Amino acid sequence: MSKVFVDHLKLEMELHPHPYTIGQIKKGSSINATDLCHIPISIGKYYQDFISCDVVDMDTCHILLGRPWQDDVDATHRGKMNIYMFNWKGKKVVIRLIQLAPKSTKKKSLNS
Repeated sequence: MSKVFVDHLKLEMELHPHPYTIGQIKKGSSINATDLCHIPISIGKYYQDFISCDVVDMDTCHILLGRPWQDDVDATHRGKMNIYMFNWKGKKVVIRLIQLAPKSTKKKSLNS
């Protein structure tokens, strides 16, 4: 979870029980994951839960739901359809990932 996101929402952090170093989250060198935050999340009408997130200073999105979360909810990723599916308290939850169109790299002509 992004430290900026934690600060913005004024969430409480605690010291990570097993701090570690991680790379490829932010441009430049590796960073230390020394804090942990418990956050409530909801997806759609039915899925509501608390997740524990490592808090790091990163340049990517606010929360990355990775393999531990996928395993916890037994999510299935359907690659061609770009969705995650899992059952939660007897209800089927489907997360459709939206891929944003890349920014245009078209250069303006000098004659325009």
